[in-house]
Amino acid sequence: MLVTCPLLLESYSVLSLTEITICAILVCCCTLIGNIFWRIIQWITGLSAKALLIISLVMMVFISGWTCAKLFLHIHFYISWRTQLYLIAGMLGLVIASLQSFSRSLFAVLSPVGGESSLFGLYELTDKGSYGMGQVATIIIHNQTNGYSGVFVYCFILFCLSIPLLAAVDVEQGMEDSGRTTVDPFQDLKDESGDSDDDD
Repeated sequence: MLVTCPLLLESYSVLSLTEITICAILVCCCTLIGNIFWRIIQWITGLSAKALLIISLVMMVFISGWTCAKLFLHIHFYISWRTQLYLIAGMLGLVIASLQSFSRSLFAVLSPVGGESSLFGLYELTDKGSYGMGQVATIIIHNQTNGYSGVFVYCFILFCLSIPLLAAVDVEQGMEDSGRTTVDPFQDLKDESGDSDDDD
């Protein structure tokens, strides 16, 4: 989606090259802010990485759906299309940060103990593969429709499908199966304290 946005803006001549550059800088700045913002949200609410990842996916559904509504249904949101694009760029930056960080956190806790390096190699491979798949989908959609608007429909469908799949993941069972059950570091001390009380 990040790659498609500049192409879409250029094809529709909505923003100038300078404004597109500003949007790119805005995405980068919001990504930095998002790394701190989502950690604060997690600290305040106590939500798990899975829950925050689902929230991020819902936001991506909203962003792609918002763009589809504007491009295909020509729905007006009482603000200019240029302003909407800046808002979308900022929201994308915030969400990309959480998607990257929490997906890696969730993958880490589900990786079997001792097999982290090989599985993270697989993670990086699939990550690059999904990027390549997105590029292929963009090319196919552009060749079939002579435009990039359909890419947002593709993103909307994939994000909608991702939410129930992620919601079905049992993280606690996955941690247990991978040998990462939560252990109280003070359990031995508690046991010793309990034994001494029994002796008394």
